[in-house]
Amino acid sequence: MMALASVGTFSLPGEHYTQSGIAIVTAFAMIGFPSISLWAAVGAKIRVWLSSPTRRRQFNLSMGAATAATIFLIV
Repeated sequence: MMALASVGTFSLPGEHYTQSGIAIVTAFAMIGFPSISLWAAVGAKIRVWLSSPTRRRQFNLSMGAATAATIFLIV
């Protein structure tokens, strides 16, 4: 969905379509790869940290509270 919206918004018509497409793909790769890598690395660290039942419970409570706090953004 995001890729379709990006191509529709940022691609240039005519003879510059290919260059703008390459620029969009490059931007996605430059942002996406480091973001996904960071997400995976943090997930691996959290997995080790959450091996303790006490830490897992604290984490679940804090994530639940953060999720519940978003109600203020909705209302």
